[in-house]
Amino acid sequence: MKDLKIMWIDDSEEWFNSQKDSLEVNLEDVGISVDFEYCKNANILTNKVLKQPRFEMYDIIFIDYSLSNNIVGDEIIKRIRDNDILVDIIFYSASKEKELIDKIKTNIALIDGLTIANKDNFIDKAFNSICKMAQKKKSITNMRGVLANVTSENDFVINSYIMENFKNISETKQQEILDLFLKNQEDNKKEINESIDSYKSKGKITSINKFLKEKFFPLELKYRIFAMIAEELHDEDAKGFNIEEYFKTIVSSRNKLSHKKLDICSKGSYLKYFDNLKQFNERICPRDCNNHSDENKISCSEWENIKLQAYSYCSLLTSIFNKLTNE
Repeated sequence: MKDLKIMWIDDSEEWFNSQKDSLEVNLEDVGISVDFEYCKNANILTNKVLKQPRFEMYDIIFIDYSLSNNIVGDEIIKRIRDNDILVDIIFYSASKEKELIDKIKTNIALIDGLTIANKDNFIDKAFNSICKMAQKKKSITNMRGVLANVTSENDFVINSYIMENFKNISETKQQEILDLFLKNQEDNKKEINESIDSYKSKGKITSINKFLKEKFFPLELKYRIFAMIAEELHDEDAKGFNIEEYFKTIVSSRNKLSHKKLDICSKGSYLKYFDNLKQFNERICPRDCNNHSDENKISCSEWENIKLQAYSYCSLLTSIFNKLTNE
């Protein structure tokens, strides 16, 4: 599977092939693969782009200014932008860049997401745009991966902490934990009691290990039990772990992004997430990021804060785990 999909329109197939070969060599050096789709006929391109499902939209479009059949590139760009397709575009010609800018400066809407180049610096500008877009797409994957990895590691530490320290707390605290568990699971009380009886020896729970694996042991309850054990043992390291904030910020964000289609808005200001194709097609990114009304998004600045918090919690629990392994 290619990293990016690029539509390239130029009436000189020879020039297209030479530039494509150069770009592919440069991109191979940085580990980026691109599916270049060539189109010689501007009308075919316009119709194809306008009919393309947003789910399969091109990542970038390269457009030459001077095309066949008396068509010029800025006409194509205008048609694309008039249909609220905000895909990045590199607009180039053999002329100087200033001449291209002069041709489109009367329509500011065309400039949005547009890179101007001439054929002398085209390779450099195209390479930079491709690398930027590849990094953008990679960051989308990383956003979900960071939260999934961090929370999985944290869950492991919490389980380990409970399993190692349950035996070290008083029977009174053990019973308090059991009562809390039963209170939270009233609907499954009969099944829970049967499991508890099977784990008991001489009238008391001797191990919580199997108990932790039961399907009716919710994640947040494990974290609360972790806090209760830490408090009983006067564990100073665990005091910095704010369970309520952790679930409100980190776990909630992980759940929002899991099993979703992710996308970054055209301005790079928001991470958007979608449950299905209908949502993806309907939630079109506005030209002005201040007009984003869709609630199913996380601002990129907010995401950076969430990521820092996630790493902070992970670092805290890692230090707790290291202490466990050294005891």
